[in-house]
Amino acid sequence: MTTAVSQDWMRSVVEKMAGIAGVSDVVILTGDGLMNAGVTARDDLGAAQAAAAAASGFLSCGKGIAQTLSGQPARVLQGVVETDIGFVVVIPAAENTFLALNTTLAADIGQITYEAKRLIERLGDRVLGSAQRDAGT
Repeated sequence: MTTAVSQDWMRSVVEKMAGIAGVSDVVILTGDGLMNAGVTARDDLGAAQAAAAAASGFLSCGKGIAQTLSGQPARVLQGVVETDIGFVVVIPAAENTFLALNTTLAADIGQITYEAKRLIERLGDRVLGSAQRDAGT
């Protein structure tokens, strides 16, 4: 079983998510915080790379908090942070691959999260197969 995510798959996800109203930045990252693909409103590669590293840390913190408080193994299903300028959403996209989105404050976060998960599922079935996509981290 291969765990690599294809460049075409990543490009499709980034392009489609960037076209959704309210989404300003899209980054696909590995579990260890390396950027695989991304687009930012400011066209800033350094910012996208830094965001990938921060998103990985964010997921690790969420997992650590859940495991520490519950005393049970936990797997992150999504992470959401609301700021005074918008929302940050990080969700698993494939095995050891995550999608990080930055939105405007006026964005419909429920709709954006729904569209992201639906897109990942649709594209993931074609590229990865559902068993591999669902493995996550």
